[in-house]
Amino acid sequence: MNRVQQHQQTEVAISAVSRELPVVYLNTPPGRVVSPLDFDQSEDLMRDALAVTRAQLKTLRIDGPGLYGSSTDRYVGVE
Repeated sequence: MNRVQQHQQTEVAISAVSRELPVVYLNTPPGRVVSPLDFDQSEDLMRDALAVTRAQLKTLRIDGPGLYGSSTDRYVGVE
């Protein structure tokens, strides 16, 4: 299965689940060019992700089932 098919399948599944439960898309931190084999920046990447997630969750208000956040933010960098 290619990335486009995976993305479409995920979106369909999330849409179905969100009819009954709240689904939160977490924002991603600003992109960094890092090799998946380079762990030297792991601590910085985790710190960035934590800061972005905390900021988003601090203002998040859930009013029942549905999609919260932006699905496009979730797929930044996916071709």
